[in-house]
Amino acid sequence: MVAIGLITYSLYLWHWPIYVVAHYVLIRMPYVWESVLLAFFSFAAAYFSYRYVEVPFRSRRSMGVRRVLWLTGSGAAILIGIAGALILLKGL
Repeated sequence: MVAIGLITYSLYLWHWPIYVVAHYVLIRMPYVWESVLLAFFSFAAAYFSYRYVEVPFRSRRSMGVRRVLWLTGSGAAILIGIAGALILLKGL
């Protein structure tokens, strides 16, 4: 229960995008076995997000890691923004 409690915020952030993309790709509600698989992927993404993003970011020893995380996150946000703008402009 403690392990699940530690990853709940990451799980909260990951489960909606995973389920929405699945619904969009399938063009229907997922079957029960697909929902179980999506839940597994949500938990896996939450664990890795907690382990490799949250824990290093909270560590006082990792000031260099924080800088890398901020730069990487900022770069990813910029790329996603550019991709969104291109999709809107091209009408995809």
